[in-house]
Amino acid sequence: MSSTTNKQQPYYPHYANTRNEDNIIRLRMAHGVAGYGVYHMLLERLRMSENFQADLDYEILSWDLDCDKELIRSVIYDFGLFEIVCEGQKFQSIEMIAHMQLMEEKKRERQERARAAAQARWGNCTPDSTATKDIPQPELPIVSDETEGKETERLDKEIQAIKEDDAWLEAMAKESGKSKDEILTFLQDFRAMCMLRGLKGGHKDMIDTFSHFRSWIYKSGRAKDPNAQRHTRGKSMEEDRAEKDRAIDERNQRYAENERTSQRTDDYIRSMGYDPADLGKYRYKVMDHRWREKNPPTHPEWITPRSIDVPF
Repeated sequence: MSSTTNKQQPYYPHYANTRNEDNIIRLRMAHGVAGYGVYHMLLERLRMSENFQADLDYEILSWDLDCDKELIRSVIYDFGLFEIVCEGQKFQSIEMIAHMQLMEEKKRERQERARAAAQARWGNCTPDSTATKDIPQPELPIVSDETEGKETERLDKEIQAIKEDDAWLEAMAKESGKSKDEILTFLQDFRAMCMLRGLKGGHKDMIDTFSHFRSWIYKSGRAKDPNAQRHTRGKSMEEDRAEKDRAIDERNQRYAENERTSQRTDDYIRSMGYDPADLGKYRYKVMDHRWREKNPPTHPEWITPRSIDVPF
């Protein structure tokens, strides 16, 4: 892709060591490459959104990213990678905003240097007459703190709603094997976690709140998920791991056998009756029967039966 095309495309930095950051490692441990892919697709969506904030609409996100809503919800909430804003209606990435602010600052610095260079070149011409005019810059969101009470009002109401929902607490206690009192004691830590991960303004709605609290109880190790040992294919984790190990062993055996029986390119060319040194970088032409018709083998005595796949 040409540099001109690159300048015309929306861009944000993606560092080569991103996968080794602590939060990303936890994400990969929980969801593998699927979670890592969802994370970067969410960043791409934020990059294309106004003020780098996207709507927290799981129906749209699920359709756009072509993945399960629970996976998207977990990536957004459970690893401290995103911040929920606008009273639970939108989400953003503080890291992306910082990167974009840095990019805009560097762009302004380049423009200033270009303006100074133009002024120096043209002598007493005014900067305004020689320099390129500033390109309108997108307005970046300013992250500011409001008062504690107002900022956490929605989250506190959600916590209180959980405390008052006896039916849900009973169902959660039955599923998790914990008592209602134990589940209630988890709420304080859940609130602290929400505060640390940018959910001071609360969730999108109460369904989202209950779902997040339930998944957090299991993922934080406060209870054992009764569904953790079963996969969608109806196999236990042990069975699934054993099946994957067998597949890996079979694949390694195939690779070893292919390596043992494979034929080097030069050997294959010789078996066709040609000298690789004579062909140089055009060795691949040996595979073209029309070329062979015009260029008969220079060493027909080398020709051997060919039962091995072409090594190209």
